[in-house]
Amino acid sequence: MRMPLPFPFRLLPLWLALCLAAPAQADCGAAASPEATRWPADVVRGVEAFLRQHPDDPQGQRLRSERAGAELAMQALQRRDVRLHRSAFCADGDALQDELHRAARGDREAAHRLARHYRGLPGEQNRYEGWLQFAAALGHEGASYELALHYRRTGQPIYAAMYEARAVERGFVVPVALDNVRK
Repeated sequence: MRMPLPFPFRLLPLWLALCLAAPAQADCGAAASPEATRWPADVVRGVEAFLRQHPDDPQGQRLRSERAGAELAMQALQRRDVRLHRSAFCADGDALQDELHRAARGDREAAHRLARHYRGLPGEQNRYEGWLQFAAALGHEGASYELALHYRRTGQPIYAAMYEARAVERGFVVPVALDNVRK
């Protein structure tokens, strides 16, 4: 009796193509210098390696500050309520490079601007929501409230209430509602 093979070998060429293409996608944020890196974990590793090699570099204080921001960004990305992946830090054009650079270093304003960039773009609803979640996790009160409005529009009142409370807790002044949607 012939046993079935655990891997369908007719799919081997497709599997090889996917495996060979995966490192190029996963490595889009890595760069040779810490200044060019756009993934928070890579920023932390790059800055630490640079500072080990050049402990007396005059740029050391700025790099330590970038490392601290990237560590905050890493903590935000590890939260359960933030669904933003490494591919979100890979931009197609040059227009978003500076914002991605800043967001990878924990800049909540840049993360909120990135969310606004993706708002309303066809097929980018998840990316819009992910950047808002990231900005809210970094402490942006306006992003928290915008996320509450998004969840209210999409029929998710529990999440809407949670993010609205988070926005108010951070000092956001909620505008007076003119409708009876809030419950």
